[in-house]
Amino acid sequence: EEYHPDTGTLFASWLSDEAREANHVKRETPVMCVIGNPPYAVSSSNKSDWIINLLDDYKKDLNEKSYNSLSDDYVKFIRFGEYYIQKNGEGILAYISNNSFLDGLTHRKMRKQLLETFDDIFIIDLHGNSKKKEKSPDGSIDENVFDIMQGVSINIFIKSRGKNINLAKIHHADIYGKRIEKYKILNNNTIASINWDSLINVDPNYFFVPKDFESEKSYKNGFLITDLMRNFNPGVESGRDSLFIDFEKSDLEKRIKNVFQNKDSTEINQQYKIKDTGSYKLKSNLLSAEFDKNKFVEINYRPFDSRFTYYDCSLQRRASYDTFKHILNGALGLVIKRGFNEVHSAPCYLVDTLSDRRGWTRAGMQGAESIAPLYYYPESSNNDFDIPRIPNLNPEIVKTITSKINLEFLPEEPQPGNLCMAQNP
Repeated sequence: EEYHPDTGTLFASWLSDEAREANHVKRETPVMCVIGNPPYAVSSSNKSDWIINLLDDYKKDLNEKSYNSLSDDYVKFIRFGEYYIQKNGEGILAYISNNSFLDGLTHRKMRKQLLETFDDIFIIDLHGNSKKKEKSPDGSIDENVFDIMQGVSINIFIKSRGKNINLAKIHHADIYGKRIEKYKILNNNTIASINWDSLINVDPNYFFVPKDFESEKSYKNGFLITDLMRNFNPGVESGRDSLFIDFEKSDLEKRIKNVFQNKDSTEINQQYKIKDTGSYKLKSNLLSAEFDKNKFVEINYRPFDSRFTYYDCSLQRRASYDTFKHILNGALGLVIKRGFNEVHSAPCYLVDTLSDRRGWTRAGMQGAESIAPLYYYPESSNNDFDIPRIPNLNPEIVKTITSKINLEFLPEEPQPGNLCMAQNP
């Protein structure tokens, strides 16, 4: 880039000299430094083809049922900065951001790519996640550095010129406590004075937080619940709880009928936020849907909190019908969740109705719940109980278990003797 002499002002000579020197720096000593505090917004309107295509790199081979957490704006800004530093060949990316990508399971490919792109990664985890009810290691209060609920971290990614053969080195530090104390630590330290812990890059999750892998070998001697249960899906996400869920069935019926009878009403649409947003086309689908009194069913909404919902798959944000059709047909459902990090919450329980994706988890916890039916029913059964239902269990794992406990597995009718039955798992 060449400068253009400014000859029309009093400072023409000075400005020309300044431009000449600046362009010399850009040509001869390029520096790329991306700094910022990107926004956090999962339901974002920033959906240009350019950034969405770049985000595909973070989704390769993930095989997840939902990629919502990778659509957050702060993830897009990290990918944006990474792209320009890759293009430049060297540089520094420094953000203070949402810290959920440090150990989120859906972010594992994102972390791996960052390790491949950069040479050194410095993470200052400032914690402060009130959704997780975080506390300091000594049990004292842990406050956020901002007036927000989501925990944050300072992330510095450094890339030197030249192709890096190895994955980046991860340098990690935790800062807990009151906000004012965190400010003091940050004001009184530099990247050189902080006491960093070096983290080991461990496949496949590549966590950016310290993890204890001492029991990993014995843990892997078992089997994954998702390998045992062949059919499972996230719980129901209505997308509009205030519209589709209620304590009283009669109140819900009255509301849903009113909405169907007034589909074109601006007042109704505004009251219940009936609109099309991204992949959730509620308004469009409602216009083509027909009211069905048989679609009012019970839902496990929260622990010991059973409510009613209008379960029309075309109107739900996520209906997970491939799983819940079996529970509606009489099967029990096992509610499970991965990324379990709560001390006082039960990791699993059983339901005999629909179940919300946040039955006992809450926003801020890693992931939502999935439901696996104990049985599934062949498509051709049409409620014909002469056609046997099929246990939703991997036969190879069942065979391994029965051989070790020396019992026979029976999927249906209990018989006397040494038997292991599906209805008594």
